[in-house]
Amino acid sequence: MYWLHQGALYIHIVLGCIALVLFWLPVCASKGSRLHNQSGKAYAYVMYAIAGSGLFCCALVLLDPLGARNIDTLSTAEELRRYLQVNHRMAWFLSMLSMLVWVSVYHGRRVLVAKEQRSLLRTPTHLGLIAALAVCACYTFYLGWQQQQVLLLAFSVLAMVIAVTMAHYIYRPSLRPRSWVIEHLSAMIGSGIGVYTAFGAFGGRRLFNAVLGSDAQLIGWLLPTLVGSAGLMYAAQHYRRRYGV
Repeated sequence: MYWLHQGALYIHIVLGCIALVLFWLPVCASKGSRLHNQSGKAYAYVMYAIAGSGLFCCALVLLDPLGARNIDTLSTAEELRRYLQVNHRMAWFLSMLSMLVWVSVYHGRRVLVAKEQRSLLRTPTHLGLIAALAVCACYTFYLGWQQQQVLLLAFSVLAMVIAVTMAHYIYRPSLRPRSWVIEHLSAMIGSGIGVYTAFGAFGGRRLFNAVLGSDAQLIGWLLPTLVGSAGLMYAAQHYRRRYGV
């Protein structure tokens, strides 16, 4: 189980590094150009693989928390209880983030295909993914509330808001013409924020430790999300003006 988990984790990390660079090709390319379309597809496939490998790793930890981490034994029953509790909480948290990435990319690509025909988005698969994200976010919020974990509470609320926003877009009675452009943009850039948040929380944390000390972990999680969200709002406003939405 350990080597299976490690193998999936290494794949997850390598693909994450690729996505950090690949994200910028469709963002910077002229919208509708061949480069934008092809790089966007490649980015989406890489992100599906990242989310899938993340979910797979979390599933292994939930099924076999000791074997997946290659831990034979813990000295006391209390240590074992605390270890299992922390791993359960983090596995669900990371599962929610993987689901958030998967659903964001799927929603963004389906919006691009459907354009003004939002009835094409009302499929069991699409709605089921949004519902699964909402359920996972609610359970993660419950776990965060139990232990008063700010990180879990903040990101679970964010995931619930995104799920509700997607459902609202699908079922809203009327939209302005070309609103799908902004919805597609928001979903795809949102998935990119997830990649950079993961980098800040895990890879970038080592860089932040020297400067920020004990606050590095929380800032590593929140800073990319805050900066990325501000950039997303700026980009959305720019394209609203450009396309007259």
